Order: sequence, then C-alpha cells, then structure tokens
Amino acid sequence: LRSTRVRAVAAAVPDDQLLVETDAPFMAPEARDGDARDLLAVIEAVAALRGTDAATIAALTRRNALRMLHGRDG
Repeated sequence: LRSTRVRAVAAAVPDDQLLVETDAPFMAPEARDGDARDLLAVIEAVAALRGTDAATIAALTRRNALRMLHGRDG
C-alpha cells in the first residue's frame, strides 16, 4: 500500500465493501512478488490504516468475499 490514493481508499471504504488481494505486487506494502503468502502483509497494512487488528480485517474481508461469491454471509 505504497500509493497515497490506495491508502486513503483502504482507510475509508465501508466495512461491508472491503476486500483485499495480492494480484498487484507493485501496490504491496513492501516490494513483494504478489503471491498468496503476501496477503497477511496486505491485511496488516489495511488494519493499521483502519486502526484495528489483522484478525478483524481478515474476518471482515472473508465474510465480504464469501457474500460476493455466494450471495450470502459466510
């Protein structure tokens, strides 16, 4: 999350619309290769921006992803 604009969006997007991904390695918190192992780093960065912990962001984004994929809460 090196981009100022991305950081601002990550901090402001409503909880029920927040998702995280690692497909854009140039946007990762640090220079990384963008694979699934880096998801925790993204979650931790988003949590810091939102003033919460990684577990909260992980649960929130999991629920949102499942709702998006299946049309229901996970």
